[in-house]
Amino acid sequence: SEQQKGASWYHDIQVYPLSGAFNAGAFTQAVTQMLQEHPILRTSYHLQGFSQFVQMVHAAVPLPLFIKDWRQMGRREQEAACESFLEEESHYQFIWEQPGLIRIHVVILSDESFRYVLSFHDSALDGWSINLFHTKLLRYYHQYREGGRPAKVFHDDFLRKYVSLE
Repeated sequence: SEQQKGASWYHDIQVYPLSGAFNAGAFTQAVTQMLQEHPILRTSYHLQGFSQFVQMVHAAVPLPLFIKDWRQMGRREQEAACESFLEEESHYQFIWEQPGLIRIHVVILSDESFRYVLSFHDSALDGWSINLFHTKLLRYYHQYREGGRPAKVFHDDFLRKYVSLE
């Protein structure tokens, strides 16, 4: 993808409609916790300047969360805005030397519905880890929404269980 500037072959965007009132504070807390726990959210790649490619994990990075409130728009206007947003996001150019290979968007549609959008480069998440990412983020969101901090870090060794079952 570095050689094909503007190509989106390795850029995935997943959109999930969710029901219920969106709580921005709880979602921000959940993303912040994910940022602290998962180095890939703080990773940059350096393809030049070193004798070999280097992956750096940064101690602190900006929160990769973007919230849009479209409640004032009509349904058709929201759909047009969503198409435009997805088209624009699909052309987002990841900057290898900066963290931000995973971007989280929330689009509030009404008082009782929103869209959770995950935009990422394939080098950051794969088919296995993407499901764990969604599960963990939404579990944390629910826990913060209920007024508490997750009692313990959510961790399950899914790969070890899978291999032992084989």
